[in-house]
Amino acid sequence: MKVIAAIDLINGQCVRLEQGNYSKETVYSTSPVEVAKFWVSEGAERLHLVDLDGAKSGRLNNFEVIKDIRNFIDIMIDVGGGIRTIDDAKRMLDIGIDKVIFGTTAVKNPEVMKKVYDKYGDRVTVGIDAKNGRVQVCGWLGGTDILAEDLVKKLSYINEFIYTDIAKDGMLIGPNLEETKNICNITKSRVIASGGVSQLTDINKLLDLNCDNLTGVIIGKALYNKNFALKKAIAITKDS
Repeated sequence: MKVIAAIDLINGQCVRLEQGNYSKETVYSTSPVEVAKFWVSEGAERLHLVDLDGAKSGRLNNFEVIKDIRNFIDIMIDVGGGIRTIDDAKRMLDIGIDKVIFGTTAVKNPEVMKKVYDKYGDRVTVGIDAKNGRVQVCGWLGGTDILAEDLVKKLSYINEFIYTDIAKDGMLIGPNLEETKNICNITKSRVIASGGVSQLTDINKLLDLNCDNLTGVIIGKALYNKNFALKKAIAITKDS
């Protein structure tokens, strides 16, 4: 299981939100490139970038910042937020982004989602963002009646999912272990857990789920608040 450091972007700055609430924003750095470099120096093998402006607007608002990070960083980078079309995906992949994350499109435009996957295959990841088990869209501002597990089943052709429990995200109250395990059990695809990790024992708890397809965990606020060092989190997964 890889430990993946998160970099969330608003107006070109590195921020964190609480439960996806844009009014509860904390700015951690005005230089996301330097943040990315630091995570690499701590041993990161993959970065998770989210254009929060783009998630809300449906446009790639922080494209130039993402491009700058890619130019300075040589590890795997995935990007989500505002990626809604094949052209959006192409634009990101053309600058060297390794994986593009689709969320809203996977729900609202399944035909487009399939076309994107048919074109780019394993370079496409789907973000399943859930609140009380139901999928949220448009930067978590739009609710649906779709159960997270039903969307995973519907998108059975996708090779990798990022599962985020919105109620846990940015709250430092531990990940949703039960639902993470449930998602892993209903798919053979790779699953990355996101939201709620607050201490090193949370990583052990995810490992203890014994899900072979749980291949990563995204950590944000706990790292920025210095609850623990990224290198220590990585060491736990290496020793498991």
